[in-house]
Amino acid sequence: YLATKGGQIVELPRPQLLDRGLMVKGRVLYALDDTFGHIQSLTISGTYLAWSTASQIQLGSTKGVESATKLLTFVTPDGLASLGGSKKAMIVDARLAPDGSSMFLLIRDGQEGVVSLFSCSVEAVDADGTMARQLRSSWMNEELRLVVASHSAFVYGGAHIWSAP
Repeated sequence: YLATKGGQIVELPRPQLLDRGLMVKGRVLYALDDTFGHIQSLTISGTYLAWSTASQIQLGSTKGVESATKLLTFVTPDGLASLGGSKKAMIVDARLAPDGSSMFLLIRDGQEGVVSLFSCSVEAVDADGTMARQLRSSWMNEELRLVVASHSAFVYGGAHIWSAP
């Protein structure tokens, strides 16, 4: 799966990627407008496909737009302001846990530039977006990213790696 600058989320067939002799043709799963900015991160777990912009996270299906599945706004701009402490808060990165039960979020507050790690259940969504809990970790670093393993989340930037349960 990949996200294009133009707002498309595309599925690329694995066999075609592995065969150098074939031209790769992807299937567009979602075509998004840029109302909330460009796609910053894309994460997949099982049949869940989630993507984030600086101000929201949406959760869809790896099958794309279908009548049986519904696109869910997982974190709204208002929900993000509540988590980050101001309307200037931004999503830095978002990753689904391998089992799809939760999502980890790196959020930069709008005032101090502090980046904090949050965890939230994929199934416990409230009317404003998501119910998240802040984990014990915060950083003063502009260039952080997130990787999630089965029992830990790892935040990395520069020459440093931090883990959180």
